[in-house]
Amino acid sequence: GLLPISDQNLLGFMSELLKMVSIADGEISDAGFSSVILIDKNGYAMSNSDEFKPKKKLQSHSSSVFLRNSFVLEDGSFEGRVVVPKELPLGVQLRVSTLLLFRALIRGFPDEFFDAGAQTQIGNIRPHVVSLLFRSLISEPVEAVAASSSTLHDALLLGVSGDCRGAEGSGTKSHRLPKELIQTCIRPILLHLRDHTKLTLCLLRGLSRLLALLSSWFNKTLGEKLLEHLHKFTEPDNIIAAQIWTPGDEPKVAAAIFDLFSLLPQAAQFVEALVKTTIRLEAVLPRYRPCELISPFREPLSKYLNRHCASASGFFLEEHRLG
Repeated sequence: GLLPISDQNLLGFMSELLKMVSIADGEISDAGFSSVILIDKNGYAMSNSDEFKPKKKLQSHSSSVFLRNSFVLEDGSFEGRVVVPKELPLGVQLRVSTLLLFRALIRGFPDEFFDAGAQTQIGNIRPHVVSLLFRSLISEPVEAVAASSSTLHDALLLGVSGDCRGAEGSGTKSHRLPKELIQTCIRPILLHLRDHTKLTLCLLRGLSRLLALLSSWFNKTLGEKLLEHLHKFTEPDNIIAAQIWTPGDEPKVAAAIFDLFSLLPQAAQFVEALVKTTIRLEAVLPRYRPCELISPFREPLSKYLNRHCASASGFFLEEHRLG
């Protein structure tokens, strides 16, 4: 790298970046930023100023005309084809760039990042970086979710102690990220899962990525809670009357809950319950308007049954079902 991670200017810059995004996400407050409009993890403008009350998305771009939409460049001379992605709003781009900066630092200086003492500057910003990764994992902009997921993946992989990395047949691996820190970061996500009215597509998609990274941190009680939430969507009158989700999104939320079961550890016991719940959900699907033409529940059910094929075969091949 051009700069060592211990460079004071770099550390100061990272601290300011973390402060900005943490204030925007409501994690901390700072009177010095009361008149500054910041962009939170979902792309909404936030400010502590009394003069700025609306919470709305700011779509400011660095260019006024170009790159508002993705486009394709083709060159017939060598049959080349390049897809140029659309430009992100400035607030979202700042968060994505921040996440990619921390990814580069973690990958470039893993020992310095993970082994720095808690009282050092690096040790002081480390928990805030990890917290940012988890918060951004359940944000709305898909670019921020992808960046946080890849960064968190690298942090978890490189955080494994050097003498344990790649060891086969070893027991519990030693990790340089404190268990308490990871639990603290996961806890706000799990709190939202207590109530089905708190579930959003962003939260569930983020949880899907989290399960893919840290499935061993969850137990079967999570599956029981998710199944309980799924049953709520078999009563469309109550779900629609609550007016929590955009009309037509309710089946998508249920399907996103369903999609988590294929990622849960020790979840083979839900085969019968999920098959029967799928039948009930599809029976009431036309009650949700606008109605889905194709069931959104078949694919997640197939993924789950494929993962637990032994239990699935045992269920479908039971004698009383074959008769």
